[in-house]
Amino acid sequence: MKVHYGPLLILMLFVLIPTSYAGQNDVWRECSSNNNCQLTLNLQCHRTNSGTWAWDSPSLPQETACSDGYDNDCDGLIDNSDNDCSTSPSPPPSPSPPPSPSPPPSPSPPQPSITVTSPTSGTTWQIGSTQTIGWTSTGSISNVKIELSRDNGNTWETITDSTLNDGSEQWTVTSPSTAQAKVKISDASNSNVYGESGRFTISQPSTSPPPSPSPHHLNRTYLNLNFQAILQALM
Repeated sequence: MKVHYGPLLILMLFVLIPTSYAGQNDVWRECSSNNNCQLTLNLQCHRTNSGTWAWDSPSLPQETACSDGYDNDCDGLIDNSDNDCSTSPSPPPSPSPPPSPSPPPSPSPPQPSITVTSPTSGTTWQIGSTQTIGWTSTGSISNVKIELSRDNGNTWETITDSTLNDGSEQWTVTSPSTAQAKVKISDASNSNVYGESGRFTISQPSTSPPPSPSPHHLNRTYLNLNFQAILQALM
């Protein structure tokens, strides 16, 4: 007698008898619909452990395992030869915009400083003359103090406690004379910021000698003396 296995196989596909495990109420079983083409649906058939379970055959899935060497969806195509595994290449990423240039750092404000430009080393100022004390400065300095030393900077006397920081100050030179004079100019609000001149001389004013008598004046004086002598001799 010829046995037809077709109906029997169909029945086995639709009625599954899950494996029972002692002490378990539920069973898990991996369900396969076609062992010939290695199709595994990877369904976790979770049902109550009642001994039988009717399962409707699902539609065949797409080829999702594209590098396992199997024809998982039974269409005769394996891995990347299957249209399910062919994907359009992703477009290249858009180039990132160039970074915005950073603004240059703000320059630091200059440190306060003072430089005396007048008097210069070796200069001679006469007592009683009017001279210009000059200087330059950097930073924020509103007013300056001007001092004079007659002993090369050992002691100082004040010329002016505070004057506008405009770069110059007129000064009438005072006595006594010295060959070791110095001028110091400092920030009126911060004595640690200052500048000093080189050493210069304060001298006495020059005195002009009396004018020499002219020859005409001498001759006249001589004649007057002789005339008086003659008069006295005649008397």
